Amino acid sequence: MKKILIVKMTSMGDLIQTFPALTDAANANPGLRFDWLADEAFQEIPRLHSAVDKVISVSFRRWKKNIKQCLVSGEVSEFIKELRSKQYDMVIDAQSNLKSALVSLLTKGRRYGLNKTSVREYGAHLVYHKKIGIDRSQNHALRIRKMMAVFLNYELPSSLIDYGINRTLLAPLPGGLILPPKFIFVTAIASTNAKLWPEPYWKEVFADLINSGHELVLPWWSPEEKERVLRLQDNNSRIHILPPMNLMQKAKVLSMASGSISLDTGLAHMAAALDVPNVSLYGPSSAQLSGTYGVNQIHLSAADPSCAPCLKNTCTYQGTVKYEPACLANIKPKQVLDALYPLLF
Repeated sequence: MKKILIVKMTSMGDLIQTFPALTDAANANPGLRFDWLADEAFQEIPRLHSAVDKVISVSFRRWKKNIKQCLVSGEVSEFIKELRSKQYDMVIDAQSNLKSALVSLLTKGRRYGLNKTSVREYGAHLVYHKKIGIDRSQNHALRIRKMMAVFLNYELPSSLIDYGINRTLLAPLPGGLILPPKFIFVTAIASTNAKLWPEPYWKEVFADLINSGHELVLPWWSPEEKERVLRLQDNNSRIHILPPMNLMQKAKVLSMASGSISLDTGLAHMAAALDVPNVSLYGPSSAQLSGTYGVNQIHLSAADPSCAPCLKNTCTYQGTVKYEPACLANIKPKQVLDALYPLLF
């Protein structure tokens, strides 16, 4: 039985999009098991996959804030000791940037990754014993599925995509939380303002859905995001704002939804992983490269202005617009409703 270490540290969506590749590999090689190296902020996510035994967490983000203290405390040396405590048959760098390549170099095992034309950051390929090229214009999840199939020598399956999630690991909901019997999960928050859809558009969509008999559930993480979803709720009793919850609790709520509307966030990919019908919106980001991957996943991409998708976290468009960002403002509420309603019946 082979034991494989997956190096995929960030971000939430990227980790989730790695799941189908693990499912393919485990189905093609009965008994195959994985360990997974992930950033401590996302260490809950790999545990959801049924073929993952151990998650090793790394704290790069926190270490950068006070590297001297972390070195003196022995935290970094303890991490390296844990990383090197096991001999792996394969160490697969599924992130392919310089940071993941450096961590891969510290492991004990033969290292696998992408070649110089396929890696995210040039130079990462130099640490791999075996490397292959995969077209970078494909969806991220598909690229990892192809990479795993080549490295483990099996044909990419044509069966339905399976994220391999162990749903029993989704966290119980907080006591006292009462959800509607049927609801639409709406992720109206995003990591940057450049990925936000105009609030008046959200309110137009909400009004139509509520008039059609639907109720809505909105998550949030930060105080700023809470203020945003409270504005969107506008004291409407059919729009429910979730209380403070961890990721596994939010995933549990999402798994119960009839459908979902998402911006380009990790929760959009969680919807795909949980087989929740989902409409996701893409402006500065590319649905072709990083869109949700699975059944009943509809992507709405901005057609204008011509700079979209710019793949930037800050909008630099100089034209006159009514709402910002200009690209997402070109996706209209009717497009979202026309895409969502067929998924709900």
